[in-house]
Amino acid sequence: MSQDSTKESPISEDLLAILVCPRSKKKVVLSEDKTKLVCTDKCDDPKCPREYRIENGIPVMLIED
Repeated sequence: MSQDSTKESPISEDLLAILVCPRSKKKVVLSEDKTKLVCTDKCDDPKCPREYRIENGIPVMLIED
């Protein structure tokens, strides 16, 4: 088993369950390396970043208009 797969989640499961992509409003999931959230929508919108970083346990989900 790799070291990354045993790494503790930076955000709680309860918070992850209610978070959505601010652009598409679709569910987000934790990346394999547990450093960012990834939108599950396969949108073609070039303004949709699809990935949101996590800083000190806080998802940074701001989008530029």
